[in-house]
Amino acid sequence: MLKLTLRCSIAAALLAPAAHAGTMLQPAAASTNMGWFNTYEPFRAINQSGLAATYTSGVTDFATFASTTGTVNGGSSFTGWYSQANTTTGNFDFDLGGTFAIDGFALWNDPQASPNQGVNSFTLLADDNAAFSSPVNLGTFSAVDGIPNATNFGQQFSFAATSASHVRMVINSNHGSTLTTGFVEAAFSQVPSPASLALLGPAALLATRRRRGV
Repeated sequence: MLKLTLRCSIAAALLAPAAHAGTMLQPAAASTNMGWFNTYEPFRAINQSGLAATYTSGVTDFATFASTTGTVNGGSSFTGWYSQANTTTGNFDFDLGGTFAIDGFALWNDPQASPNQGVNSFTLLADDNAAFSSPVNLGTFSAVDGIPNATNFGQQFSFAATSASHVRMVINSNHGSTLTTGFVEAAFSQVPSPASLALLGPAALLATRRRRGV
């Protein structure tokens, strides 16, 4: 009876749905071939200046933070990035500051819905070098246009866990503006280390292995 109970408990743990266990990962630097509008420089989109709350990179839960944190004055202060005039597509590159396993991306889009400047279609490429000489295509995604700051939460995009030190966001289109494209903030989901997963239980460990294909 004891063995049967133990087996049932293990089976239940393995079959139980696992919560997203990733933590926020703040890029160390950002650059773009799209230039920037006035003082809306690339680093402003990774320094948390446009968020209503701040996070601790490598500690704060990714899914919870992104889904509950809005933007503050994203379109009216120096708290986001906007491309130079008449350049609406191109590359925005993130330097992660080291090699990390990532499996998600959070984007706080331009909250000024009426100018339609927010990022629409984009493709994410990951690599171990800034030249992106052998990139891994993480997928092409679509972001909704921004909404008023208080409820302009981070939009979350998932992909297979990938080890990378640099990520390129290829901006394919915005939501209609012919002047500029921009967003307030961006961050990544860092996959927990095996030691951290062990503390979360078998279900979380199994889910992560499945995402990695092992």
